[in-house]
Amino acid sequence: MININRFVNFVIIIIFIGISSFFYFNSSNSNHSIDNFFDRILLNNSFHYYYSYIELMNQHNINKFLTNGIEEKSNIDNKIFCSIKPVFSEKYKAFYNDGKYFSNESKGFLSFKMSMGFFIKEIIFKYDFLRINSPFSSNYALYIRNIDNNIDNNANNILNNSNGNPINAVYPIYVNADNGFVFIDNNKKDIVFNLANGIGKYGDFSSLPKKHEDDNYFYDYIGSSVDLKKNKAFEDFDFSKKQHYSSILRFINGKFSKNIKKSYFRVSFNKNQDNTLTLLKYLNKIPDNLPEDYFKNYQKTQSDRIIADYSNNIIPNKIILDNEFERLDFSTYSDLQDNSFFLNRITLRTSNFNQFYNRETNALSLKNNIVFIDNPYIYLPYIDIVKDNGVIICSGDIFIDTLKNPLKKSLTIVSTNGKIIIGNEVGASIIALSPNGKLQGVTNSRKKIEGSVIVDSIDFDSLKKGADIYYNQKYQTPVYNMTISNYPVFIF
Repeated sequence: MININRFVNFVIIIIFIGISSFFYFNSSNSNHSIDNFFDRILLNNSFHYYYSYIELMNQHNINKFLTNGIEEKSNIDNKIFCSIKPVFSEKYKAFYNDGKYFSNESKGFLSFKMSMGFFIKEIIFKYDFLRINSPFSSNYALYIRNIDNNIDNNANNILNNSNGNPINAVYPIYVNADNGFVFIDNNKKDIVFNLANGIGKYGDFSSLPKKHEDDNYFYDYIGSSVDLKKNKAFEDFDFSKKQHYSSILRFINGKFSKNIKKSYFRVSFNKNQDNTLTLLKYLNKIPDNLPEDYFKNYQKTQSDRIIADYSNNIIPNKIILDNEFERLDFSTYSDLQDNSFFLNRITLRTSNFNQFYNRETNALSLKNNIVFIDNPYIYLPYIDIVKDNGVIICSGDIFIDTLKNPLKKSLTIVSTNGKIIIGNEVGASIIALSPNGKLQGVTNSRKKIEGSVIVDSIDFDSLKKGADIYYNQKYQTPVYNMTISNYPVFIF
């Protein structure tokens, strides 16, 4: 986020201007007029250089300065007087949701005034104080707009042994949601993810219900595995939809859309009077000579596949994002339009990504800008450190080699009409929401993403080595960018 105390930086601005002014007017060229001095400042753009220090202010203080309209004053040797204040400021109107705005965003004009005796010069600059991380997608650990309708063959594609370890060289993608939202649209149809049996590294034993009993029955619970088809309890079960395969997607500590389900298997036993147990096998049709009522009662307690909500922690029907913005109801979640959010806030356009990348230190520095890279695609080379916050946007595919972010800066990478392709570790939120917007992996390695994954779809076949997605609620903390026009809009 923006840092350094506002008042310290203002003093720096005034000292720069004051010292320059003092020496100029007390030099052998003192016959120059103050107007000439001000004009020379404008000519070499020194004014904007001095004034750019405002961009380093603490974002809380700068917002207070902009909204309260307070004039900051200073002087040097009681000769040169300087002041800065907003002369017109209004809340920035959002581009959708009935014109409501996000907290603390504003646009307007700032007045910088310098005076010496009876000579006064006032210069007006345009400013924008806008949020650079979306208040929508930043709530999501995982957002998938479309998932293959053939979910059983696509996402439920891990064949594991009874301990949960894969035997078909396909490994799970763990989404560590940290109470962030997990949303998969699938045209609002239920999506069922099969839990894996076992206590091994990739087993879902802790997610299965605990075995229990009542007066008449004993119940045990198991997940999917290669041995499930051999279990006597399910000899008559139809496994044609690969219910014995477990899901490539596994979720930890999230809030889920209501259509996300999990499945596991209940193995039921009847408790006999001699304390023995009789297996209640799964039956998919009424046996001969068995009354229908008896069969219906039997099905209630028989061994069976159970489908349930993935969690009791469900995304609410309406989300209050802050004091001044209310997200619409649950039905609008599938229409997340974060491309528009970022495109309306672009602060820099360039075709040269290398101006933000230091090849000697492998460092990325965006300086809180939302940067649009005007190329059909971009390649992000090995990045060892992200030095500050920012957003990278490209209209086409984005290839990311390795992007480490040890300082945990707020970094978002957006493809407005292409895929995001990752090689190894990525310390950023990734957004690709167009119909072409897919998360895809390359290289034969397990992936790691620290941030949100907001995509139209995921190419599971390219991620067979698995991945770990780590979301953190700190991504919801607003990050702002203060930009000032390069040239004045008024001079008085």
